[in-house]
Amino acid sequence: METGFDKSQLQAVELWWARTTGDHVRLRFVICLSLFLSSYLFVIDPLSVRLAAARSSHREVLKRENMAKELVYFADQLAIIEPRLVAEDDEVDWQNYVLDQLAAAGVQLASVEPRGVKSQHGFKLVEMEINARSTEYPALVDFVDRVEHGDRLVRIEKLTIVRQPSNLLLTCVLKGLVRPGLVRAEDD
Repeated sequence: METGFDKSQLQAVELWWARTTGDHVRLRFVICLSLFLSSYLFVIDPLSVRLAAARSSHREVLKRENMAKELVYFADQLAIIEPRLVAEDDEVDWQNYVLDQLAAAGVQLASVEPRGVKSQHGFKLVEMEINARSTEYPALVDFVDRVEHGDRLVRIEKLTIVRQPSNLLLTCVLKGLVRPGLVRAEDD
């Protein structure tokens, strides 16, 4: 039966071992080298693989935590915004709302141009261009404040105020936010 080693190879290993054990410095070096290699192969390498897996898992947990925080933030924002959302996308109703705000601020309507209803991200936007006149700047500011902080969620875009000989002309584009399928609290 053949072991795969011939006699000369075994004698070379025995001679190397005898030289190594005979010299204390070389023996210490071989022991240190064997301890380092065995600790690297049997301790450090498996632990580094486990550490890499734990770091990857930790990154996934952090991503989920951030997503949960964002979800809580958006839920809080929805609780703030939802009472100001209305279910009607009727342009006449929105125009009446703007007329009420104009009257409350003491501003006269020059013209209203409806731009239609557009859908965006599950919401509907009612757009209209408003031209209003007033002799006083604070009345225009009051109108803008009433629209921005009113009962409905409205965004003002392209606001311009032009001074004319006898009054001030405010021109703006209003976008009213409507949530389709939203049920009002009064209807329950």
